[in-house]
Amino acid sequence: MTKFSRKNSLQQFQKMIQEIYGLPDDRLFSIWDLLSNQERFTMRALKGIRKGNIKKLKINLLIAFSWLLAVANRLHIKVEDSIWARFPSKCSYCGNTPCQCKKIKSGQKAKLFRDIAGRPGSLAGFQKMFRLIYPPESRSLFEAGVHLAEEMGELSEAIHCYLGEHQKQQFARI
Repeated sequence: MTKFSRKNSLQQFQKMIQEIYGLPDDRLFSIWDLLSNQERFTMRALKGIRKGNIKKLKINLLIAFSWLLAVANRLHIKVEDSIWARFPSKCSYCGNTPCQCKKIKSGQKAKLFRDIAGRPGSLAGFQKMFRLIYPPESRSLFEAGVHLAEEMGELSEAIHCYLGEHQKQQFARI
């Protein structure tokens, strides 16, 4: 039986999803189906926030994340590398840890230095990194849910644009 621990890397988790679901996903689901399921379970997680059901929130976020990895696998995107490229232990917009976007309100993205030595090596490490960048006490669960919904919309739009026109810069947005 396949097992996963928070000590394993995000890359190992993505590989596990590919090993378990890759063949059925390829045979049974279009990219649109994968994306739709990811959105469906994300919305179920948001319902968990609205109803105050943390157990429902957690299980549906995990399922949504698994569908996201299925989408990434289909598009041959290494999620861990993409996360590190965008969030090298700093907010990708203001360039600070913790994020200062609400205070600074800069209209431009920060230029970020990526020190490979600081890259987390496990899922727990990425969780810790994001907890430092975006401390949970800096926003409510409801605000985090709204932000998640916004990000889902942006991802969906980026995938739709790329699959419609197949341009390199559109793929980079995904």
